[in-house]
Amino acid sequence: LAPMIHSWCVCLGLLDFSLGFAIALGMVALLVEQRRAPTTPRAVALALGSILLWWVHLIPLFLLHVLVAVDLAVTTMRSRREARELVSRCVLPILPGSALMAWSVLGQLLVPAAVRTALGASTGGGGVPLGFASTSS
Repeated sequence: LAPMIHSWCVCLGLLDFSLGFAIALGMVALLVEQRRAPTTPRAVALALGSILLWWVHLIPLFLLHVLVAVDLAVTTMRSRREARELVSRCVLPILPGSALMAWSVLGQLLVPAAVRTALGASTGGGGVPLGFASTSS
């Protein structure tokens, strides 16, 4: 983790992203070991790590999910049995973080629409965007 201290993300003050990236790298190592020899304590550590990663920053968690999805796609083309093992060993332990990430992203996408709908209803259906006054006469 020492090279992470001297990255441009830290210099720019993106400390949450830098911490999340370091946690994601640690989780990749845990996922590799969990795929090779699954253990319950490691699965719990992956679940807690995914929750911690969601709390720190969403982008490293998303990148972790992309890596797992690519690995799952490649493994599925090779063998469906191996793909089922990969799902039970690596995908299921990170589901808590997946659910939290989906909740956060959907919340960001749906709340503004609900606010715009409520604002439109209160202004007679004009649908005025937040922070702007209507200029039509």
